[in-house]
Amino acid sequence: PPGTEKHNLYICPAGGEGLRNHLALRKHLRAHPEAAEAYGALKRRLAAEVPDIDAYVVAKTDLIVSFLRAEGIDEETLASIELANKALMP
Repeated sequence: PPGTEKHNLYICPAGGEGLRNHLALRKHLRAHPEAAEAYGALKRRLAAEVPDIDAYVVAKTDLIVSFLRAEGIDEETLASIELANKALMP
């Protein structure tokens, strides 16, 4: 409705890889305040600059992958995340 903020909802099945990745990202951000600040700043900047959700996802990918790598997510999974997210590029 007019005058309300836009939101995007992402749902992950219990026990799925997507949920595992989201929880790993949350764990990293909670353990590393500087990472949380950098991630928040990036999200705010992108929200103001990018034209759509696909561009927003693509622009966050490298930073998210770096955090997931630091949390021990395997390289095959990271490559699949990069491939899926960057496939959204025009």
